[in-house]
Amino acid sequence: MNALQGLREWWRARDARERRMLAAMVVMLAAFVYWYGLLTPLRHLREAARTDYDRAAADVLAVRALAAELQAFETRRAGGGSDARTLLKSAADAGIAISRQRLDASGTLSLGIDSVQAGPLFAWLAELRRSHAIGPRTLHMEKRDGALRVEMALVLPARDTEDAGTDERSEGR
Repeated sequence: MNALQGLREWWRARDARERRMLAAMVVMLAAFVYWYGLLTPLRHLREAARTDYDRAAADVLAVRALAAELQAFETRRAGGGSDARTLLKSAADAGIAISRQRLDASGTLSLGIDSVQAGPLFAWLAELRRSHAIGPRTLHMEKRDGALRVEMALVLPARDTEDAGTDERSEGR
């Protein structure tokens, strides 16, 4: 006698009312297992996958934005006209009078400003960073007579130093 035949005999030995009750219990147990054993884990997996996808999509957008920013930075740095003359002209356009300047062979442009207000100075430095991808390596400021006296050094890209020449000086621009 095999197990299936024994199960059939046990089933037939039950009354009709017991068989209906057992069948209803098996159906409810199957529904419970289906719901909590299959559908709920699948729903959680779907929600996790959706969250992961949204996070990955946001990461892709952020990486693309950073790549575009990096490319713009490299473009500005490579061909953005960031030689000493361009920087000095941008200072003059910003209303900043450069009183001393020196460009050494390593590509460092040292600037001296005897009197400048903080607003135009910081606006010009922000524009240098944005337009030319250049910021000061060193910056020393003193407040004198309601204005700032500034000494700074800007590092120019290596290829730009050839255009500007070395050790340029001008007084009282």
